[in-house]
Amino acid sequence: MKQSQINWLKENFSETSEFFVDGYYRFRQSDEASYEVAFLVPCACGSNNVHPQITLENHGSEYIATKLIDMDVTPPIVLTRNAQTSEQIDQTLSELMTKFETAKK
Repeated sequence: MKQSQINWLKENFSETSEFFVDGYYRFRQSDEASYEVAFLVPCACGSNNVHPQITLENHGSEYIATKLIDMDVTPPIVLTRNAQTSEQIDQTLSELMTKFETAKK
């Protein structure tokens, strides 16, 4: 993910969950070199489940999706980027970004 996409997320979403149309959207900084982008859905216990949450880490001029968590599926998904998971994580990030872009239209 390019810095321009990170900037767009910063401008349009906040570190607290905001409700738009179909669920809660959140973009927050995890530490100096990483961010989390997440879509959350309400669950029966009154809290929210990430569906999904992706961690983006800075690698030079771009951000790489390094972790995927989805707690609203059975079984829950928790993946760390490696040769076997990179395609699934990248595809989920692409779908999540489309969802974020649609929410702001």
